[in-house]
Amino acid sequence: MMRFYFIAAVLMGCLWLLSENGALQDIDCFWKTSSFIASEKQELRIELPVRLEPLSESDEGYTVCQADCDDMFVDLHSESLYLQEDRDRYMQEGPQKRVLKIMGNYGIENVSMTHQETAVVNHIPLRRFHFTGQQKGQDVEIEVVTIARKNLGWIFTFIYDAGDKEAERQVQKGIASLQYAERAK
Repeated sequence: MMRFYFIAAVLMGCLWLLSENGALQDIDCFWKTSSFIASEKQELRIELPVRLEPLSESDEGYTVCQADCDDMFVDLHSESLYLQEDRDRYMQEGPQKRVLKIMGNYGIENVSMTHQETAVVNHIPLRRFHFTGQQKGQDVEIEVVTIARKNLGWIFTFIYDAGDKEAERQVQKGIASLQYAERAK
């Protein structure tokens, strides 16, 4: 019996080391859930290889969270929305100015929008944009998702190497995981 506990402890230690070093990031069952307050009773959730972590400083009134994954980089800008026109900005044709500013913040140049659509994911109406560009001389693809709900707006920006099929799969899986869920009490 002692042998079993020893082997179990060694296996748990190995899994912990692999997890801490990011080796399990690309395995879907080890993805992390990030949650953001959506209302008094609900939160917006997304699953990614690593959790979105808040930055200590805001960006012109936007709260910023980031996740640096092996195959992609994810940025989340969120803001309070007070007027209907603010909410409408999140569903407008073409990207809002903030989307282009976010890409500029990350040094993405020669940005070209290749696709845009209105979609519904897990009962969440959203706007999707796909861009190509260059970051430090390397071709990149950028997928942007904008969501507005009552008094909150979210801009998710996914940046990955152009043509990287695994990164594209992860981006699509992350977007498909967006959902509203009841907040823990």
